[in-house]
Formats: sequence, C-alpha cells, structure tokens
Amino acid sequence: MKILARNWRGLGGELDIVALEQQTIVFIEVRSFFGAFDPVSRPIVSEHKQHVLSRTAVAFLRRHRLLGRSARIDVAALHWRLFALPTIHYYRAAFEPSGFWQA
Repeated sequence: MKILARNWRGLGGELDIVALEQQTIVFIEVRSFFGAFDPVSRPIVSEHKQHVLSRTAVAFLRRHRLLGRSARIDVAALHWRLFALPTIHYYRAAFEPSGFWQA
C-alpha cells in the first residue's frame, strides 16, 4: 500500500491513514487496546464511529475527486501487553460503511 494521507480531518471526523492498494482507496482506522482483547464480545469500532468514518471517507473522496474509485475501510488493532511489543490484528473491509457511502 502507498500512504496518501495521515490524520486527515473533514466533516467532524478524522481518518488515521488513507492508502492506495492497487486501484482501491483504503481508509485505515488504528485502534489501541491494553490488557484483555476480545473483538467478538467488544466491538473494535462502535456504530457511531463507523458512521463518522464513513462520512469522513466520502468527504475525502469528494475533495480529491475520487468518488468513482473502489474504496473500503480497514481496521488495525494494536493489542499491547506489559513488557512486550504489540500484536497487530488487521481487519480488511472491517465493516460495511454506513450513511451516504455511495454518494
């Protein structure tokens, strides 16, 4: 992936990483967890945050005239443990975008 932007702000939200993978625009939300990590019982990205990310991603696509491009939202979850490097869990197309994704 080629990084296009980091910490991009728009429409009341922030995109941690915007990347290009072949012809697909990839929006990557980075989350950190300490201690117990169970993505099944505890959602990594709340419903509200999913909506904000979706809306902000569309704003990015509009601003850069990329609305016709394929896009998805991934999540990188860093699981930190005491005295150890983090384990990275990467979720490709982590959730279905909400709102006006196809605007």
